[in-house]
Amino acid sequence: MKNERFALGVANSPSIACTVIDVVLRGPFVEYILEAVTKARIITVQPKRPDMHAIGAEISLTWDANLAHIFAAEG
Repeated sequence: MKNERFALGVANSPSIACTVIDVVLRGPFVEYILEAVTKARIITVQPKRPDMHAIGAEISLTWDANLAHIFAAEG
């Protein structure tokens, strides 16, 4: 899953515990490749900042619940 609407560590939002498994510099942006506790891989693109997350860091991946869309799993 790749999305730019995710944020890292924003308070008072839904969240998923993740581990940073790779960091890719993309000009003024950073692409974080994360692994959720469910082993799902998530890619999020964030503006580059001096306090970037390192590989192996445990973080909370958050999002604005008002912008979320939930779909039933196919089975």
